[in-house]
Amino acid sequence: MFKEKYCNENGLINDNKIMDFMNNISGLISYINTSGDRSKFAYPKTEDIICNIEVNDSVLTSGLTNIEENVKLITDKLTQDNMLSKDEVKKLKSELKKIEKDKKILINKIKEPKSIIDYINKCFVDKIK
Repeated sequence: MFKEKYCNENGLINDNKIMDFMNNISGLISYINTSGDRSKFAYPKTEDIICNIEVNDSVLTSGLTNIEENVKLITDKLTQDNMLSKDEVKKLKSELKKIEKDKKILINKIKEPKSIIDYINKCFVDKIK
């Protein structure tokens, strides 16, 4: 019935009958749910930009150098001074343990990825392992 009233022989709405159709349906449709219609809503266009951010490692490497110097000083004291008491030796060994722990933490920080590309490569290496 719609096709006979408003469409031409090809099945398309006739230009002359568009206004008649609009007048006939006005007031009949009060709400159209367009929540599923993607053409009615704006969607953000996102693009990934991979950039290389350089991190200054000089602070970490200088800290590592200082730690290594402290380790050398303490080990030299322990090996060269035969006149140390048991308490002094115990204190130096506990200090050496603490410094070695700090050294491990610092080495792990140095090994961390410094750029996005390094991080992505690390993810691939970890996945392969």
